[in-house]
Amino acid sequence: MVQQPQQKPSRPFGEVKTAAVKAALDGNWSEAVDLNHQAVEIAPRDVGSFNRLATALIELGRFSEAKEAAETALGLSPDNKIARKHVDRLSQLAGEVASAPVASGSRAAVRFITDSAKATVSELVNPADARVLATVAPGQELHMQDNGVRMELLTKAGERIGALEVHIAHRLRKLCDKGNQYEFSVAKLSETGIAVLVAETHCAPGMTSVISFPPSLQKSASDIDLEDEPMEEGDEGLDVSEVDDEDDITPQAERSERLKSIMSGRLGGAYNIEDEGLNI
Repeated sequence: MVQQPQQKPSRPFGEVKTAAVKAALDGNWSEAVDLNHQAVEIAPRDVGSFNRLATALIELGRFSEAKEAAETALGLSPDNKIARKHVDRLSQLAGEVASAPVASGSRAAVRFITDSAKATVSELVNPADARVLATVAPGQELHMQDNGVRMELLTKAGERIGALEVHIAHRLRKLCDKGNQYEFSVAKLSETGIAVLVAETHCAPGMTSVISFPPSLQKSASDIDLEDEPMEEGDEGLDVSEVDDEDDITPQAERSERLKSIMSGRLGGAYNIEDEGLNI
C-alpha cells in the first residue's frame, strides 16, 4: 500500500482536492503528491484521488509508488479507464526503467519557468510506439538529430522518440544557423503521445534582441492534451510559409509596444512583421 503521511488532515476533502488539482495544473508535482496523500487519507475510497496521486508520482519518476496507487484505484473501480491506463503503462516499465532518475529540477525546467520566451513545449509528430515511450520519463534529456527534412528527437541510447512540429523545427533551424543552441527534455507523456520542452541554452552574439519563441509559439505542458490520437505528419495544420516567424527579430522594447497597442485596440487586425535581422 502507498505510504501516506501520519498527521491528521485539518482541511475538508473538497478543499484538499481543489488544491491538488491546481498543483498538478501548475506542474508542482511534489506538492500534488502531498495533497493527494492527504486526500486519500480523508477519503480512502476516492478513486480520483488515487489516480491523481499516481499521475503526480509518474511525473516525479516514482514508478513503484505510482503503480501501487494506480492498482489501488483499479481495485476500487475495476472499470476505471484512467486507472487501467496507469497500471498498463507502469507494468510496461517493470524491469526496464522502474527506477529511472528524473531531472525534475533540470536547467531547462528552471529556464522555462523564469523566461517563457526562451522555451516552449511541443507535442512530437509521429511518436514512437508505447514500448519506447514507456522507457522515458518527464525531465529526461533527449538529443536532436536534424536530417534536413525533420528534426528527430532520440534517447541517449539512440532510440527515436518523435519529430518536432514543422513550425518549431523551421524556426530552430534559422536560429541555430545564427549560433543559438537548444536542449530538449520530456515534458509530458501518455501511452501514445509525448510533449517535449525545448529550451534555449546559448544565445549567439548579435542575437540578444531575438526571442527564441514569440507569443504564438509559447506553450506550457498544461496547454497540450495527449489523450487524443497521437499527432501525425500534417496534423499540425500549418504550412511553413504560414508561420514564418511572427515577431521574428524585433527589439524587445519595440515588440512590447506593438503587443500593448494590439491588446489596447490601437492597432486593428494583425500586423505584419518580417524576418527582421535574420537575413534569411
